[in-house]
Amino acid sequence: MNSFKPIPTIAINLKKRTDRKAHIIKEFEGRPEFRLTIVDAIEDTIGARGLWQTLQYIIRTYTAEEEYIIICEDDHQFTQHYSIQLLTAAVHDAVSNHADVLCGGASWFNSAIPLSQHAYWTEKYTGLQFTIIFKKFYENILHTPFNDNDAADLKISSLADKKLFIYPFISIQKEFGYSDVTAKNNAAGRVDELFKTSEANVTTLKNIARYYSARQKTLTQDEISLQDICITTYIVKTTNGDIEQYIDRHFSDKPELVPIVVHSDDKHPSHLLSSARVLKNIMTAAAATEDDVIIICDEYHQFSPAYSSGYLIRNILEAYQQGADILFGGGNDFGLVVPVSEHRFWVGSVNHPQFTIIFKAAFSKILVYLDDVTSPENDILSAFSSNKMVLCPFVSTTSPTTEKRLLTIREYAGYAENSH
Repeated sequence: MNSFKPIPTIAINLKKRTDRKAHIIKEFEGRPEFRLTIVDAIEDTIGARGLWQTLQYIIRTYTAEEEYIIICEDDHQFTQHYSIQLLTAAVHDAVSNHADVLCGGASWFNSAIPLSQHAYWTEKYTGLQFTIIFKKFYENILHTPFNDNDAADLKISSLADKKLFIYPFISIQKEFGYSDVTAKNNAAGRVDELFKTSEANVTTLKNIARYYSARQKTLTQDEISLQDICITTYIVKTTNGDIEQYIDRHFSDKPELVPIVVHSDDKHPSHLLSSARVLKNIMTAAAATEDDVIIICDEYHQFSPAYSSGYLIRNILEAYQQGADILFGGGNDFGLVVPVSEHRFWVGSVNHPQFTIIFKAAFSKILVYLDDVTSPENDILSAFSSNKMVLCPFVSTTSPTTEKRLLTIREYAGYAENSH
């Protein structure tokens, strides 16, 4: 490795934080693969804005002849996994995949698609303590305005199309008992816990991907019989509108769905599908009628252009074969996700679903969850089981941005875009 060219590495430090300066200098001692420069942070009444201005200054000043640089915050700390070989391999993989940025360790992320053994693409992440920024992305940082409520790492995450992180993490944040940028990180132990959880989530997602890859089966058309398939569909009445008119408008041409109206006196209509009272009544009724699968929706639900009886039934049957307890037809946002088929994702959570398929095995699980006084009452449909999936394209019109994000994740996972 004697021929390795030292990487220009710029560490940002507030002048008054001498303890952090001493720490960051020590972190890079004896590491000739880095050419360290300490830059005084630009101070601003809003710490995150000052950090962004400092990033822009670094790009203007230090990148003229560089294909990539490393920008560090002064709380960066190398992990036990760091080696020059791992860094070199990850940088090589990032270049091969035309990355915009390469994160040394993410404090949070919502997806992790392995592009190589040590480089993972992610759709959204946080963590700016050790970031390799490539030449193709310099202009994005230089010419993007920064709003008062922005965070620098999330700003970069939203701007970059191809953002990767190194795994195992080679960088975490050292806790100093305070944060000059993120106030909530002042709590003792919070930062350490974020990185531990984040790295553990990579392992979790790898295990989930492995689990479902062994349980994939695409049904042939001969295996799918649309005749006599009728799914009880509970429609939770959430408005003062004419429910019969709603059913006639949205369900009259869908004989595969049999609507049943559920009335509720819940005081929080925006969360009715996760209301303990509503769910308990529906699960009790579904268990009594021994349905194999049911659907719950509300009056805000509208079928998307992607909906067809064949598309819905196929994915219900395939999700059942993969052991799903619940299949969301859409949502406004999502947590951790893993593509498990061309049109389905395992999902950690879904926000505000308006059309939800629940399988028979889940009826008793939900009832047990609801009877447990220690169970949180928020997001019940996401919390009661780990065997959750979301359909994409959505069959329920919700957030087009959310659907587009899932399609991007699917693209990086290598699932072909085929019509259904």
